[in-house]
Amino acid sequence: MVPAGSRISLLSAFFASNSTTPLSAVRTRKAIGLLALAGTLAVAGCSIGGGNNSGGGGGGQGGGGGSTTYTLSGAISGTQQASISLSGAASATATTDANGNYSFASLGNGSYTVTPSESGYLFTPANLTATINGANFQLKTIQANQAYTLSGTVTGDTADGVTIALSGPSSATTTTASGGRFSFTMLASGNYTLTPSETGFMFSPLNLPVNLNNNLTSQNFTAKAEQATYVVSGTVSGTAPDGVLIALSGTANDGTTTTGQMVTAGGGQFSFSGVAGGTYSLTPSLATYTFSPADIGVTVNAADAAGQDFKDKLSGLTLKWKYATGDAIYYSSPAIGADGTIYVGNGAPFALGVPRNFYAFNPDGSVKWSYLIGVNTDSPVVAPDGTVYVQDTLSTLYAFDPGGTLKWKYPLQCSLDVGQVVPALGSDGTIYLGADGLYAIDPGTGTMKWHVGVASAAGICSSTWGYGQVRSGPAVGPDGTIYAAVNVQSLVNAAVIAVSPAGTIKWELDLGGIDPGNVDWMFSSPAIASDGTIYIGSETGMDATDVNTVFALNPDGSIKWTYGVPGGRTIRSSPTIGADGTIYIGAKAGNTTTAEMVALNPDGTLKWIYPLALAGADIYSTPTVAADGRIFFGAETSLLYALNPDGTLSDTYDTNNGINWTSPAIAGDGTIYIGNNAGDFFAIGSGSLGLAKSSWPKFHQNNQNTGLYSGKAQGSAQPGPAIDSQP
Repeated sequence: MVPAGSRISLLSAFFASNSTTPLSAVRTRKAIGLLALAGTLAVAGCSIGGGNNSGGGGGGQGGGGGSTTYTLSGAISGTQQASISLSGAASATATTDANGNYSFASLGNGSYTVTPSESGYLFTPANLTATINGANFQLKTIQANQAYTLSGTVTGDTADGVTIALSGPSSATTTTASGGRFSFTMLASGNYTLTPSETGFMFSPLNLPVNLNNNLTSQNFTAKAEQATYVVSGTVSGTAPDGVLIALSGTANDGTTTTGQMVTAGGGQFSFSGVAGGTYSLTPSLATYTFSPADIGVTVNAADAAGQDFKDKLSGLTLKWKYATGDAIYYSSPAIGADGTIYVGNGAPFALGVPRNFYAFNPDGSVKWSYLIGVNTDSPVVAPDGTVYVQDTLSTLYAFDPGGTLKWKYPLQCSLDVGQVVPALGSDGTIYLGADGLYAIDPGTGTMKWHVGVASAAGICSSTWGYGQVRSGPAVGPDGTIYAAVNVQSLVNAAVIAVSPAGTIKWELDLGGIDPGNVDWMFSSPAIASDGTIYIGSETGMDATDVNTVFALNPDGSIKWTYGVPGGRTIRSSPTIGADGTIYIGAKAGNTTTAEMVALNPDGTLKWIYPLALAGADIYSTPTVAADGRIFFGAETSLLYALNPDGTLSDTYDTNNGINWTSPAIAGDGTIYIGNNAGDFFAIGSGSLGLAKSSWPKFHQNNQNTGLYSGKAQGSAQPGPAIDSQP
């Protein structure tokens, strides 16, 4: 410790040796400054202090200036009265202004947390954190939502001590008290379920669904001392077994009213436990579906009541929109682009040289664009890049960009007035086109790459054996092989050919000697199964003694099996394949019989036949297999048919005019697109969400009509008993 009397002499010595300031000047300063400096020296034990006091007593950095501070600000949306609490490197509170804004000023660097609060509101997020580091900080906006209260009372044989479970957007439990009262506070809006429980007691209702968008009271339950209880259970089957609401209501033997609800799951299963003996009713419901039976009466008497089963059915095919094109949509099966655009052409048969239109529709039914084509148009094809190809009955191939601009056209001038001619696409984009033989067209230039057959001349399709007219769409397998049906001019034989991507014939199968009556024509397009089997139909004759044949061919061209359709029912429909491998194909009426939709097992045996009720009304339309297993097709009866997977009728829709070659497309939302002979183009709601998961579920394989099976199944397996996955 330095004696007080020594302080002045020490200061004199210090300034004499360390400062240019005269000692007399130092002595004239305020006493308080001198004493402060002297005090520093004394505390330091004669060492020289200074530190934070440098600059003449101003304190802090910069010779008298304070340290830099910053502002933390933000906003609350949904309320104007929120209180904001600041914690972390500093603490403070603020209140939002009329616009929901708030701020905290004079903050130093550091980490902070902002937490809003207001009675009756929930905040998302509950708080925000910020780290200030040399700059002001703007927090993101916090959303305020009004919170609600859900309350009720339990009465009856017990009141207090009952557990109430809340489930929904948030979960919680509480226990009744003060006369059976309960409440849940600070809840967000949404759908909740209240479920009471206490050992030894039953409750009515068993649970209580609540749609909370304001404060709700009187969510009440009645408790009854438990008696023997049982299980009431069953199953919903059909196209949509899961997601069906089952309502139970009735009266127990002691007079207690009992109600409950649950939703089917796990393949249509439902089960109500804790049901006392009594008389009850079960009622299923699901939007756009009907049920058989509509409800079931159940008497519970000293045993569980299982097997309370329902079957669902779509309540009908409903019109979404219709567009009148002005001329028959006869040959053209619509295609759907990746953006939802629907493409289709029109034109009546045998009307060569009459101008017809090709249309692009938006999903709402408005025309996106149209293009005037000189003759009837067949089915369009949509390439992966959005290019749309369509062939007319003179075998001219058109290529449009998605906006409707013609990119190029390839004219063949080969008149094919009968048949559903549609190009197929290879995996590299090459277009395979049927006319007088088979053409390969370059997609970029619109020029021919190769041709298998005899070139056409002056509008006449030349034909020699194996290279005649191709009056249906070719199909492309996973290895790039192109399969096509070939008709010859002499009308005595037809054939199936397999061509490599390079244009070399791999094999050709003469069908004339196979069918007892000789195969005269083949208008059917091939379908390819996941194991490589090629299915195709043929036309022999229309007399009652004629048998028309469905062929199953191995990839090497050998015959796997044949199935004869009797009664002169010629086949102009093309085969399609269900998710379980079932083959579906339509057969015309012939001269003395009715038309039929035929289902064959993969081994060629008959699965079922659905005959049309109207004699003489033909089926040209190719069936489409939907994700729920139903089979859709049109017929000259004017009806769009929907069959169940077991061959029974599910529904029909009357288009008020005949349906010929045009075949349905099914969008992912269940909309079916199809035309009729009056030129009306329909969008029909079905509830069948897209195509079946199959190698070939519709005409020309997919909704884009590419005719290419890449080895990957189309569609998706919509829940339902008829859907089995296939690679």
